Amino acid sequence: MIELVALSMVLLGSALFFSALRLRVVNSPAINLPVAAAARRHELQQTPAKALAEKWITVVTPRIANRNWATTVAGLLEPSVVRLSYPLGLVPIEWVAGSLISAVLGGFVLGALLLTTSGVMCGAVAGGMLPAVWLRSQATAQTDQILKQFPDFLDTTTLLLEAGTDLAGAMDRYARNSGESVLGRHLAISLNELKTGRRLADVARDLNQRLDIAELQAFFAGLEESTKSGASLAPVFRIQAETLRDRRFERAEKRAAESVIKMTLPLMLIFAAVLTIVLGPLLAQFIGGI
Repeated sequence: MIELVALSMVLLGSALFFSALRLRVVNSPAINLPVAAAARRHELQQTPAKALAEKWITVVTPRIANRNWATTVAGLLEPSVVRLSYPLGLVPIEWVAGSLISAVLGGFVLGALLLTTSGVMCGAVAGGMLPAVWLRSQATAQTDQILKQFPDFLDTTTLLLEAGTDLAGAMDRYARNSGESVLGRHLAISLNELKTGRRLADVARDLNQRLDIAELQAFFAGLEESTKSGASLAPVFRIQAETLRDRRFERAEKRAAESVIKMTLPLMLIFAAVLTIVLGPLLAQFIGGI
């Protein structure tokens, strides 16, 4: 009986979902894409899977755009989405729509495999959480990459400033030579904002909020102070580069020490298993001989 109920839920959910794809969006609020999101969406290569996913998201997003729960979840996802420069060219509310689609597909797949109600529920929960987990993991990995790349950026910028290049030119030089690096992408966004006539202090403040990395707060504070006082930026960048490298070494040493502690329990379990395998037969023979 439970299997029949689960199968009915899977079929009903899939039927409702795919029938929703045929509905036209009437009087739906338009979503204003930020420049970074529009640029990222334009860069992505169009594939059949991407086109199908965009169709689903286009149908679902307007139906949840004005829902309080959807805007709340979008607000929670926004820091990670902005920090990643709008991955896949999607804004936070579209990631919420993608989570709903992933939940339906997860419930459908796992429910069809297990034919149980718990399978449908577990698949829906796992599918709904998958985009948020992916965003968080990507944001964490990007933070590590930026902290690794930032001292080199400061060294390059310092040399260019001492050679007579302005800050915008130095940033543009690094962004063009850094390829598809994470930091280079964020600097390219800031350069586009500078070209529109915005002040350097405002662009730096936006970059600080977009990256949201605690280790870089001192750098942006020094940059803002230097722009206000008119002091040279090269000495500030050189000091910040040395500070960030020292902190990176400290983090590496801390992780190395933590890895030793984390490996202690597995090593003890492995030693106990080996000891059991070696001494177990001998102990059995000894007890049998007695």
